[in-house]
Order: sequence, then C-alpha cells, then structure tokens
Amino acid sequence: VYLKPTAGIACGLPVWDSAASPSKMKNLETTARDRFTPFELEDGKIIVQPALPVVDLPINGISALDANIPSDLTMLPLLKCNENEAKNWPSSLDGVASGKRSAIVFVKGKAFRLKGCGNLDEGFPIEKHGDHGEYMVRGCMFDQTVQREFYMSERVSNALKVEGLKHMQCANKSLGFYSYGLASDRKRSGEFCGVFETIGDRRLGDHLLSGIESIIPLLYTSSFKDLGSDWTEKTKNHVEKIRGNLWDTATRAECGMEALDLSNLHIFENPPFYSSDKRCVTMIPSEYSTLWDSICDELATSLRSLKGADMSSKSVLLWLAKMIGTECGQVCRALKKSRISWGTYPDAMGIHCNAHANNMVVRRDRMDKESYLCPLDFDMAFSESEFLPSMIESQHQKIFPTEFDDLLVWEHNMGFRTSLAGSDYTSTGVTNKNGSSIIFEGMEDFLILVRIAFRDTMVKFFDDALKGSDSDDEEDNNAERSKAADSIVKLALICTSKIVC
Repeated sequence: VYLKPTAGIACGLPVWDSAASPSKMKNLETTARDRFTPFELEDGKIIVQPALPVVDLPINGISALDANIPSDLTMLPLLKCNENEAKNWPSSLDGVASGKRSAIVFVKGKAFRLKGCGNLDEGFPIEKHGDHGEYMVRGCMFDQTVQREFYMSERVSNALKVEGLKHMQCANKSLGFYSYGLASDRKRSGEFCGVFETIGDRRLGDHLLSGIESIIPLLYTSSFKDLGSDWTEKTKNHVEKIRGNLWDTATRAECGMEALDLSNLHIFENPPFYSSDKRCVTMIPSEYSTLWDSICDELATSLRSLKGADMSSKSVLLWLAKMIGTECGQVCRALKKSRISWGTYPDAMGIHCNAHANNMVVRRDRMDKESYLCPLDFDMAFSESEFLPSMIESQHQKIFPTEFDDLLVWEHNMGFRTSLAGSDYTSTGVTNKNGSSIIFEGMEDFLILVRIAFRDTMVKFFDDALKGSDSDDEEDNNAERSKAADSIVKLALICTSKIVC
C-alpha cells in the first residue's frame, strides 16, 4: 500500500486525569450514552458510531510527541492512497496492508502500525453497516476508541506483569495519534488514526492456524496403523468416535463439549517437500520458494536431532498446539484476574467480541523462551469499574449478559475458545479461511485426525491455562523441539502470506 501526507496534526499520547471530579465523570457518562443515539446528515443518512457500555475516559490534555518517533511518521498525518497519488508526493511512504483500515510501515528497521489510516485507498467513506441499515464512517478510529486503545493497552500490559507472564507483552507500543483535518460539511465525530510500534502483524487465526492446516498433508506420511498403543482408554474411545463420525473440534466447541489433550498421539512429522514439488507449487508464492526450501532443511535438521536424542516420541506439531493454547489461556486469565473485558458488547452496529484468535499476533523475530504470541487490539476493551450494564440493556439484547462475570465467561467460551477450535459461529472476524475450505475435501481420515488432535490439544490447554493450570512438561524447554516448531510456524506463515485480514 501507499501512504501520502494529508491535512491534520500528529499528536502525542493523552494525559489521563486520575483526579477527575464527580461532575466531570458524570458529564463523561452522559457523552458515552449519547453515542447510542444515531445522528442524521443533511442528505438523510443515519450515522452510528461505536458505543461502548462504559464511561468515557477522563483526559487532561495531550503530551508532546516523543522525539524518538521517526519524523517520517509525524510531520503530517499519513493516509492510504493509490499508486498514482503517491507519485505526486515525494514524501509518501510504502507500507503493507493490515486489514482494510490499517497499514504497517517500516522505518529504520522498525515496524509501525497505523491503525485507521483509510479504508483501502478510499479515504473515509460513509457506508451502510448497521443492523438496520445505518451508516458509519469507515477506515478510521474515533476519538473514544483511539483513547481507549492507549489506555487499555497500558492496563493489559500491567495485567500481564501482575500475572508473572514475563515472556509475553502487548504487541503494540503506543506512540501517538493522527487527528485528520479533512474538509467536510458532514457532521462527524472526527477521524483518527493510532500510531504504534509493533511486534508483528501475522494473526494467529487466519495466518498461523490456517497455514498449519494447509501444511498438515505435507508433514505426515503415517496412517492409523502406525499409531502407538500406549493411550488412555478415554483417548482411544475419542479417536474411535472421530474415525466413525468425524466430529471436528469446532462442532464440539460450539456445543460446549470438552476438548481432549491429544499431545501424546504418536504421530511423527517429516520435512515438507521442496517448493518445486507439484504438491507445493500452488501453496507457496514464488517469491518465497528459496526461503521455503531453506526452512525445510532447517526442519529436517531439527527432526534428525530429536530422533538422535530419542526425543521423537512426541509430535512437534502437537507440542506447538500446547504452547499456543497455553499462551492464549494465560492472556485471558490475566485479563480476567484484572477484571478486564477484551471488548464484548452490543450496539447499533451489532454484537462485538474482540476476544478471539486474530487478536493474538505471531512475533516476527522470536527469541528463545519468548512467547510465540502477543495480544493486541484493545480499542473496545474496558474494565469492570467503568462498566455500565444499563447501556447493554438499552440495546434490547435479551440474551446478552449484563453481569461482568457472565460477560467474561461469554467472551472466553463463545469468542476465544470457539475461534481456536476453528469455528466461525461467533462474529469474531476470524474466518479460518484455509481450514474451512480445504481441510476435509478429499483428505484421508488419518490427516483429519491430525487436524482434530491439533485443534483439540490447543483448546484443552487454553481451557487449562484459563483455569490457572499452565503446561509444565519438562520437554517444553527442549531447544531442538522449539527450533522445529519455529520452522513449522515459518512454513505456515509463508502459505498464508497473501491473506489480508
């Protein structure tokens, strides 16, 4: 994508008013409630905007921009544009699309996320989006959501520290925001863009998990007859049900059924085929062919080392599933203990749930013993102390929870858990694009079992970590197994490198 400078100002971070008076807080509550009332433009369009069931944040001014932020990002606000427009601006920047409304730009070796810098290259159009035909401004953040992103990112970072998750951090570091000064005679709340330094942009759901499911047929040459016999009776019965009925993890998660730890399933990975193999050519973008082959060699070396050290008794893929599930459960547990919702509520635009797999990003350059994943996207998050249940009741959502504990249970089970299971049952935005379209078509039962074992194990360890029981397997610290898992992650992300979510 391309970004050009445009009218407006680049600002530092809000200064929070920790001593706000009761009257100020009452006015902020009134302002928040007013957002639930749509307003009408001169052309008759009914406009809605995000309306969280919380008191607005009290601020006491805006800080100066940090001098360490690259000047390329702060001279003027940046707005996505087409290639021809970019040619007319010598100071335009190249970037990478991050969903429809955001972009990643690389400056001096660092990655920066511009969240809300235009709807594709259309600027900020008004589009029909609400449940009843209402319109909203697309492509930007709003005053209350950009402030909330900064505020809640601080709260979540602290929650991770309090929980002792030293290996993990928020994916985005808040730097400032753009306030666009675009000429318009339309009544709006203003267009804003959050500016962050970021750890990565590849999402857990649509990039890593879908990519892993794409390469499962390349990793295994085993069959049912090769499986080990030292399973528990419960696992044996579960596998027999899978073979007979093929009830995948998503279906059972939607029904609230238990997931099983299948990490001891005796399946053994092989290095995938090189990029020139006919089984790979349609999966691997040509520009990644050399890199793919190199990673295949790295994985082969790691697998040989594990076998030589008699460490091949456990699947690398299912070990990775344990790590992913545990990390996701740890984040949700930390937020729960700090009484934070990731952002689950109804408004005129529909039901929102920000607790899902795509709001965990994969680290770009993971170091030893660091987490694979980091959480982000807290522009709809809120704490219990801010929560106004009556604002949910005003949306006439009879089945939606109004008690904070019930709301957390809903977002963990119907949001995060189902998205990890591969379901799109809840409107979380996780499409499971590869998984839903190709996994069961023409695949033999054994490979379907591998997929189910991967998803089940991930959900099981998510459940355990959420309850407070983290994986403590001694082999979790094996460096060679970790290297092999890193290689699988890289191969999976190559397969989904063209997906923008």
